[in-house]
Amino acid sequence: MCCDDVCLSTYLNLEMNDSKKQIFKWITRLRSTRSEVYVNSSTIGYTLEDRPIKLVKISTGDSAKKRAVFLDGGIHAREWISSAVATYIVNELTTKPEQHEELLKRYDFYIIPLLNPDGYAHSVYYNRFWRKSRRTVDAFSSFFGCRGVDLVR
Repeated sequence: MCCDDVCLSTYLNLEMNDSKKQIFKWITRLRSTRSEVYVNSSTIGYTLEDRPIKLVKISTGDSAKKRAVFLDGGIHAREWISSAVATYIVNELTTKPEQHEELLKRYDFYIIPLLNPDGYAHSVYYNRFWRKSRRTVDAFSSFFGCRGVDLVR
């Protein structure tokens, strides 16, 4: 089941060139197919290259009594599949909540589909094997081309 203007397949295709923009556009238009499932998307910060970092919260309410599940995708720039999996999970929880009723009753979901949009863009357009963020650590490192921070360390 798919809401006409928020269906994931409407925004994503197999070409990588605009997928980041398509994911962000889809996130901002998200809503659930059932009224008791609350979906909120927000920008929790901006990267060094001024790209937004988007968070999606999916809940059925009464958050004080529920545990939270936090999921991030795209922390390593070259691991494109992690963003696709996080986006797929958001899509499943919002468009098919009846299939995930027990999970939605027990947990609130906080999902960041693309945590490293700068690195992701760099891996798509310039260096397929780029893994880190795009932050310059210091002048000495950047002089020798050692740019970026591994976001997991």
